[in-house]
Amino acid sequence: MGGLSGAAGARPSPEHAFILESLTEPLVRDGYVFRYARTTGTRYQITASPVELGRSGGRNFFIDESVIIRATSEDRAATERDDPLQ
Repeated sequence: MGGLSGAAGARPSPEHAFILESLTEPLVRDGYVFRYARTTGTRYQITASPVELGRSGGRNFFIDESVIIRATSEDRAATERDDPLQ
């Protein structure tokens, strides 16, 4: 996942957050598919969705520069309109 990681020796930037070590796209880890999208300027979105809803995970997650994790148990990607995780 190029946006959540980056080349060895490089520094974090809006394009490469260096949160994860893998460069594969999409990144699948622990039953979830992670995606990173830079929207504009310093804005970004990260989603984590179960590979198979109900088996590998029960909720879809979303986070952006607000640093509020949002989630939904519906069979769709979470968005900024979903309720904050509690």
